[in-house]
Amino acid sequence: MNDTAAVTWKITEIPRCVTAGESFSVQLAANIAGGWHVYSISQPLGGPCATAIMLLPSQPFRLAGPITGPKPEYVWDENFEMQMEYYTGTAVFMIPVHVEANTAAGAHELLLEISYQECSENSCRPPAKVTVSAPISVSAQV
Repeated sequence: MNDTAAVTWKITEIPRCVTAGESFSVQLAANIAGGWHVYSISQPLGGPCATAIMLLPSQPFRLAGPITGPKPEYVWDENFEMQMEYYTGTAVFMIPVHVEANTAAGAHELLLEISYQECSENSCRPPAKVTVSAPISVSAQV
């Protein structure tokens, strides 16, 4: 089996500069190789690993609301005896972010951690975890 990841993750839209204490949105894209899929962020418990996106705690950014994603594809899985929800191709997620009010002005790194599981029609790889980052400039609260 080829150990190359079937999914690449990238922050595709982020504001260049934000003000401490304000909220903004970040766009995260999953580019999924042909023949592969990842399970949705709303995949019910009792089946394979759902995709989970979180902000790492060691930064001045916090979630400002629920993460949203594209409508998943659905298929009934006889092995799990449940409906599976998954993404193929490109899946884009919107992540609402809040900058803590006491954040120092200057350059910061937004860090997202993604947990997911890659599967093809024939096999699944063990669950994986990756971190993606993007620079963001924070200006002081006025």
